[in-house]
Amino acid sequence: MKKIILIILFYLIVAFYMVKAHGLSPTNLAGPGLDLLVYFLAFTISLVLLLRSILKARREEKSTIQLFIVHLAGNLLVLTLLGYVLLKTP
Repeated sequence: MKKIILIILFYLIVAFYMVKAHGLSPTNLAGPGLDLLVYFLAFTISLVLLLRSILKARREEKSTIQLFIVHLAGNLLVLTLLGYVLLKTP
């Protein structure tokens, strides 16, 4: 249960920093902003965590489906925020 709370907290912090970075320095036609770095890091880290939870679930006998679901929801959050920014940028 403690791991799930930490993972949810991680994704909430990532979402906060994604929104904050886009507000400070958005990517536009003039060039990449601070948000591009944050999006790249957030997407990469969340994808690695998702793959790690999949591999851990396959190796271990006990069920880690809850961790997988939380990571999947976190990845969807990151992709949704990224898609929103890409569609919003002219």
